[in-house]
Amino acid sequence: KRGAQAAWLEGLIDEGSGPTILHSHMTAYDIAVAEVARRRADVKAIWHFHTVLGEDLRARLRNRLRFLVAGRYVERMICVGPALAEAICTRGAPRRKVLVLPNGLDVTAFPPVTADERAGSRTGLGLPPGAPVLLHIGRDWWLKGGDLFLDAFELLGDHAPVGLMVRGDEDARVEIERRGLGDRVQVLPGVPDVHRLHAAANLMIASSRGEGTLPFAVLEALSSGLAVVATDIPGHSIPGDGPPGLHKARPEAADIARAAAELLDRDPRRTGRESAASHAWVEAERSLPTWGERLLEVYEEVASGRPS
Repeated sequence: KRGAQAAWLEGLIDEGSGPTILHSHMTAYDIAVAEVARRRADVKAIWHFHTVLGEDLRARLRNRLRFLVAGRYVERMICVGPALAEAICTRGAPRRKVLVLPNGLDVTAFPPVTADERAGSRTGLGLPPGAPVLLHIGRDWWLKGGDLFLDAFELLGDHAPVGLMVRGDEDARVEIERRGLGDRVQVLPGVPDVHRLHAAANLMIASSRGEGTLPFAVLEALSSGLAVVATDIPGHSIPGDGPPGLHKARPEAADIARAAAELLDRDPRRTGRESAASHAWVEAERSLPTWGERLLEVYEEVASGRPS
């Protein structure tokens, strides 16, 4: 498979002219781009890491072999968060090649939610107009903490009578049925218009047990002005002052429920101020243009042979 990937990449390179940068994401092409860079002086390789690393012995050994052997032919190893950068360094990645580049978001697709959008979204989803609604998004039931969300939801009781679980699929349905929450929690498939879900919700719960960095789902919610309770894990950490709408809780149900209750009880004026400030923070710190400018700087460094 890797040989076929490398051959396909070389075919693409040969169709063009001049030096080439191969930039692989999500590890599937990492070995292939490194192999092409090893064989060809006109090719530079970049690896881009987005997700938390596996912790079992096999994953650790595989990572160390990748960084120590194939990593010799890679110019940069981009990580979406500082915790992920430190993790790959501890497994053999050379620190001089590792850099942090947080994800960028198309902020124009996630403007602050308006009152009309909220009313329309709730009507479309069949939700009570004034009931507090908690949102959870996650396709990996255990890693994204689907069980922690339901544990916290139950602790909130009448404080949060409605829950929306997106992409939880069969795991979510089985657990909701087991707990007798079928009349309070809806399970939705992935939807093309996530902004509509932000409009329907009062609060998002990011109950993940592990993340490579602050995920797009959280950034999108914050840009839409939706407050988020996120588990206090390395992947959810932000250097400096983060947006006021992002609140941390220990990865346990009681603390998540406590933080959620505090946010649901906010004064409407405070909610409005924090919503606007959260959108402004995403626009200033994590916008797609800012991300693109930094990535182009990395490409220029690599193409010119300058150190990181």
